[in-house]
Amino acid sequence: MLISPIEQRRYEDDLRALDDLLSNGYKHNYRPKRPHTINHIDEVDQDVPSHDYEKPSPSRWKVLDENDDAGEESSPSHKKVLDENDDAGEESSPSHKKVLDENDGAGEESNNNDDDNRLIPAKTNVDDSSDKSSCVSTYDVRLEQLVVVKNGAHMIRHFLVDKRTLKPNLNVQDSCKTRCCEEKTCDLAMLSEKPTNDGFKCYLFACNGSCPFTSHQDYKIMIPKKNSAYYTKSIMTSSTIEESTATTLLDSISTNIDEQQKLGDLWFNEHLESLEDSIRALDKELKHASLKQQTKQNSENHEDKIVLEKIKNDIGTTFYKPKNNHNQCTWQISPPTNTTFNSQQLYDSLPFDNPDGGTWAQGYDIQYNASQWTSNKKLKIIIMPHSHADPGWRNTYEEYFVHVVYHILNTMIDILNTNKKYRFVWAEMSFLSLWWDQATPKQRNLLKKFLKNQQLEIVTGAWVMNDEANTHYFAMLDQLIEGHQFIENRLGNITVRSGWANDPFGYSPTMAYLLQRSGIQYMAIHRVHYHIKKALAKEKNLEFLWQQTWDRTLSTRIFTHLLPFNAYDIPHTCGPDPKICCQFDFLRGRQSYKNCPWGINPVIIDEKNIQERAELLLDQYRKKAQLYRTNALFIPLGDDFRFRTIEETKLQFDNYDKLFTYINQQIHWNTHIQYGTLSDYFAQVLQEKSLTEFPSYAGDFFTYADRADHYWSGYFTSRAFFKRMNRIAESHLSQFVKLGEEIPGTNEWGYNAENLLTIEDVQHDEDDKGDAVIQE
Repeated sequence: MLISPIEQRRYEDDLRALDDLLSNGYKHNYRPKRPHTINHIDEVDQDVPSHDYEKPSPSRWKVLDENDDAGEESSPSHKKVLDENDDAGEESSPSHKKVLDENDGAGEESNNNDDDNRLIPAKTNVDDSSDKSSCVSTYDVRLEQLVVVKNGAHMIRHFLVDKRTLKPNLNVQDSCKTRCCEEKTCDLAMLSEKPTNDGFKCYLFACNGSCPFTSHQDYKIMIPKKNSAYYTKSIMTSSTIEESTATTLLDSISTNIDEQQKLGDLWFNEHLESLEDSIRALDKELKHASLKQQTKQNSENHEDKIVLEKIKNDIGTTFYKPKNNHNQCTWQISPPTNTTFNSQQLYDSLPFDNPDGGTWAQGYDIQYNASQWTSNKKLKIIIMPHSHADPGWRNTYEEYFVHVVYHILNTMIDILNTNKKYRFVWAEMSFLSLWWDQATPKQRNLLKKFLKNQQLEIVTGAWVMNDEANTHYFAMLDQLIEGHQFIENRLGNITVRSGWANDPFGYSPTMAYLLQRSGIQYMAIHRVHYHIKKALAKEKNLEFLWQQTWDRTLSTRIFTHLLPFNAYDIPHTCGPDPKICCQFDFLRGRQSYKNCPWGINPVIIDEKNIQERAELLLDQYRKKAQLYRTNALFIPLGDDFRFRTIEETKLQFDNYDKLFTYINQQIHWNTHIQYGTLSDYFAQVLQEKSLTEFPSYAGDFFTYADRADHYWSGYFTSRAFFKRMNRIAESHLSQFVKLGEEIPGTNEWGYNAENLLTIEDVQHDEDDKGDAVIQE
């Protein structure tokens, strides 16, 4: 059976954790000692609460089991170990990994078998100001240097220096030097340049022959000067290490590698046998304790019943309700707040047949009466230009940005700057972040200007438009946070009000809940089973208040708009007939783009054809308006990776400008049409009706089908390896977050753009489904 190094180390950590548990609850006579062949630096991630005391050196390791409850206090000696062979790219045997206890002394092996005698008393001269002054002046400081612990050197211990607790005559650097002076075996000190929440980390090292250095911007080295009492010849730079002879290196190592491995194997086997004996003893004690507890419980059974009855009387029937002689939580058996419809009702009632709907193939024929609109009750149409940018689909994330998205965002800035009436929305912060890093100061200022005057709206504001079927809620939330942090740190005080999710293959109430709790008030969705769309359209229920199934207080509702037709491109958004709508996608038929598949391409709007073109388009708008409860109509204008060039963008805007002007001039049409953002549309809706006048819904929107029996469910299980790898990465990130640890390499607002955000990119609706190009 093959066991990975990670699993082997985890197994060893579990043994050490169990050993630590046994040492507190049981004492057995024989406990073999660990061989003292230590060649590794401890990167201690647990912050010590204060530097005003010295911790005793523990007799055995203490580790934090990854399954420990978050509420339990973790051991301060929780550590991660850097294998000395990592630099060479070699995979070391986990069974021979040697770890330095953070509180061991100078690396000398104790001859005393009594663990209790290994305590180190605290120093008594910590507060001696004169000693400190003489000490700190005898050190040289080397900036951007890191100790490489190998060749016999080891870390004695570390502690935290809190600026708030320092005396006036000391700074952080001096405090670290002083502690090295006080430690008899300390040859040099290393100080972190970046503080944790509780202070700067100071590490003390015993060189034992050599302390080679390497360049690192986050640390500095403090070495005693050659003419000081603290100087030791065992301190050597990386260059002098290369010049030293093999004899010198061998003298600093007590045993050769083979002997160390043998000692390690012997210790591990003896330790395992000892733990097995202790486990058997523990099992006996647990059985005995269980028997005693059962006896005690039986004797107190009467008293327990009295206490339980008192609790019931105190809290009433709000939480407990007797049923079949058992206490059952009424929250579990009581129904949630009634909704107009839910997913179970829809799936139980729909026939799931597939009749031909005519021009709207998955729907039905739509009729209207033009007199329903008057001068006081006009049809108000909001046209929303957008470009859907997948961070990885047929090409990689970087390829899409370099060849496509970078130009889209530049074009967006340029076209908005030509006309104050133009509008645009953008959803993917992953791309906007890359663009921001390369944008000129003028472009950045224009972006902020358009956000402020609401020509441009950021919708959802997440790092990607995430999948909602496979993605864990932690990843959903984390990539939402990353996007909003980018907005806050780069774009300023921007309020994200609307969510835009046109491309996920089905929708989860979890994502709706996260958006609502993040302050987003409205959302628009698209990929819902065509039978559900048709059923909701017939009852004018395509706009609804989406609430959680467990909501009893109406506190989770978010106003949701559902696009009714087959796709979110221009041919399927202006109305029920894609053959007509495609004629108003003015990029179609050009040499650089595809034709309309229905055989009729767009024509440029001019004075000769504008009346016929405007009437044809308005007819589609009016038919689509019959599916909703208000006279406000939402029309997305865009598709995947649209508005790449200024020529394409002008082609669309110029022709729609002519149509808008002509339609608005026809007073008897009782129609007003304009460019707008998603929030502009929702504001228009709520001017006509209050939220309480819309239906409510509870449930999800899975599984998605766009026509016939074409169910989009294969991505639930495709590319299982990458899905599993994604979850493992999420798990590690989640543990960092839960432990409150500082993640190495993070930037100023808490994430590493090259490593951690790869996890967020994978949550994209194409990547997590397995439809996208997988990149390393």
